Amino acid sequence: MPIICLTLADTKIVESDQDIAKGTEKATKFKIGTLDSRVIGKLKDQSTSIGVGAAMMAGGSADPDAEVDLQVDQNDMFFKACQFGLRGWSNLQDKQGNDIRFETYRRNIGGKSYDVVKDEILSLIPQTVIAEIGRKIVDLNEVTALEEKN
Repeated sequence: MPIICLTLADTKIVESDQDIAKGTEKATKFKIGTLDSRVIGKLKDQSTSIGVGAAMMAGGSADPDAEVDLQVDQNDMFFKACQFGLRGWSNLQDKQGNDIRFETYRRNIGGKSYDVVKDEILSLIPQTVIAEIGRKIVDLNEVTALEEKN
């Protein structure tokens, strides 16, 4: 079976499990898209750190028997995945019932320009929802066994 490439133009509409209106026309709908390999790689690299023992972190000498710690800052990665992977939304409102406008700006990564959601807009969405939607965006970058079969 050959390698299956990502389809970058594809989008998917998802709803949050935390939305009490999920499954109805009043639910908030997020339009998400696949991240290209450059972006997902950069996000994963920026969110991953490796440390060797507490002494090394404190500036001391490295203990040859010290544990190697791998830390993944998932919340930051999911926030950035939403910045790059959200393509729009509907029915996202503030407490007064006003629609939150989807706004982007151009950002350059590795010589390529991307439309990303503005920080100040994305920051209005609860972190738990960002984590859930961000996970769904990251998951779009995985080719499943079913997709490989088709």
